[in-house]
Amino acid sequence: MSVVVCTECGNESDGDELFCDSCGTYLGWWGEKLEGSPEALVEAEAQAEGDTATATAVMARAPGAEATRRPPKTMRQAWRSVPGEIICQACENPSPPSAHFCRTCGTVLVGTPPVEERSRWDRVVRRRRVLRAGERPGWTRLRSEGPRRIPKQLAILAGGTVAATAFAVLCVWLWAHSVGHWAGGVAHRVRLDVYPYYDPIRPANASGDPQTKAHPGSAAFDRDLTTFWLSPSANGQKPPTGIGGRLVANFRPATDIDRISIFAGDPTGAELVPSRLRVGFYRWSRTAKGHWLLVDSTGISLANQPGYQTFPVTERGIGLAVITVKGVYAADSPGTAAITEIEFFKKH
Repeated sequence: MSVVVCTECGNESDGDELFCDSCGTYLGWWGEKLEGSPEALVEAEAQAEGDTATATAVMARAPGAEATRRPPKTMRQAWRSVPGEIICQACENPSPPSAHFCRTCGTVLVGTPPVEERSRWDRVVRRRRVLRAGERPGWTRLRSEGPRRIPKQLAILAGGTVAATAFAVLCVWLWAHSVGHWAGGVAHRVRLDVYPYYDPIRPANASGDPQTKAHPGSAAFDRDLTTFWLSPSANGQKPPTGIGGRLVANFRPATDIDRISIFAGDPTGAELVPSRLRVGFYRWSRTAKGHWLLVDSTGISLANQPGYQTFPVTERGIGLAVITVKGVYAADSPGTAAITEIEFFKKH
């Protein structure tokens, strides 16, 4: 081991250093190099001063075991393993924190910040991958046509841009979908109010009370204008008029009803034409008597004329409709109330 003593300031430096780390003096010209181990240097100094006791004590020491030397570290490895050192900006070699000049090139180190100690999280996240032969720093490997390197900052920026674009597209799609759904619902409701479409609804089954075998209650819902329901006399009426007769229509499943069209009388005009009807709308319920709950009852006045007569209603979730004859028009010939056709419609 050799030591170089600066003749300008007296600072001791390692034998392989070219400049004094205290005053920056070039040690090749103004440095005194001392060869030998520390014990030999102490012995020589003690002998020069006449201290024979110290020299004898140093020489009497038994030589210790040779220390195992670690493999030499590169400059960057030494830089990372010793936080607090100052890195020369000219040659990138480390110097101790107390140095004012670089030990390798003599560059002034005053004002150069020391190396900060990295946190454990930073060391784990930003761990550098050991490159294999033929690779270059970056996110792509060396290819046959030459090195292709993607800067890390550019890759992060591109990834962030793609993620932000995808998020913006998703937000726009969700907004457009919600707004489109809302606008479609508003347009549908406006169309139903301004120009509605009506779909016919046929009951699952129908009957008359009372009814005859030739003219049953189901004939009023078969969409056939050659058949009709005839209401016989009820409750001993004299002369018989058919007032009090009922038609019962059952809907399965329950449905909404927005319009009723009625063809009153019979096709031949021989029977009486009802003048007033009462339509009761029922909804199925577990708690109601007979499991049918009356939700609305509408009175309808009919004109004494042939053809369909249409009446608007607004009923929701109807499972049963009961049409009762409440009055008839007077006629010259005897007869009872008759209804050729009744049709129900729902807005679409």
